[in-house]
Amino acid sequence: MEEFKIKNWEGEIPFIYELTQEEIQKLLLKLKLKFFLRGNISLNDFYHYILKHNITIGNVFNQQIFNNIKKICPHITDETYIYMDFENFKKIEKIKFRDFVKNFNNIWYPEVDDLTIFDDYCEWVIHFFHYGDVGFVKGHELLLCNKYNLNIK
Repeated sequence: MEEFKIKNWEGEIPFIYELTQEEIQKLLLKLKLKFFLRGNISLNDFYHYILKHNITIGNVFNQQIFNNIKKICPHITDETYIYMDFENFKKIEKIKFRDFVKNFNNIWYPEVDDLTIFDDYCEWVIHFFHYGDVGFVKGHELLLCNKYNLNIK
């Protein structure tokens, strides 16, 4: 996470672990397998894959967005660790979902940040766009929002 965010943090800073490059490479391999991506795909290519194939599930300014995330990723609990990426998979950090939700305004800055999150299963990726929309991609399968009865207004 950028140093200015830590300086501007309001409240207690939760435990956030920065992955090593070796850990990032293992995670990326797992993501590529779960998303059926073959060949020597670059980190940048994978990032653009997410941007191209996501389905909008809401907006960060709608308080329902975190409930929507739990609906489409039902194995997520408050204690589940998720991975956060701000830099096209070059630097990845790990945080509990509860702490991510509680501190979201300290983590994601509108107009500045694009943020991608996923968990240990690597079956889905959620992308928070700098303008507020939230996109979802699950493996190689694109899901319809109304299958999950999402409140995206």
